[in-house]
Amino acid sequence: MRAAALLLAATALVSGCARTQGLGYYWQSLSGHVDLMWRARPIDDWLADAGTPGPLKDRLLLAQRLRAFAVSELGLPDNASYHRYADLGRNAAVYNVVA
Repeated sequence: MRAAALLLAATALVSGCARTQGLGYYWQSLSGHVDLMWRARPIDDWLADAGTPGPLKDRLLLAQRLRAFAVSELGLPDNASYHRYADLGRNAAVYNVVA
């Protein structure tokens, strides 16, 4: 196990992101993910909250209906996906820039 951890650390240090961005890249990624998970609440909680705006409730209800359709009609797995929502205060969780 220790050897695997050392190998993983060495791989991270010689990867492109580590050379060009330093460990700050990894810290930003980790802290952003933790922040997103911390803010996430079950969709049913958002729907029951009187402070949730109507348009957001409509989108969350639609997401629940679409998920139910995917499980019942398309045979997709009924797992923990798409049961929580996080209001990040911005339009997207991640932006990809390709040049």
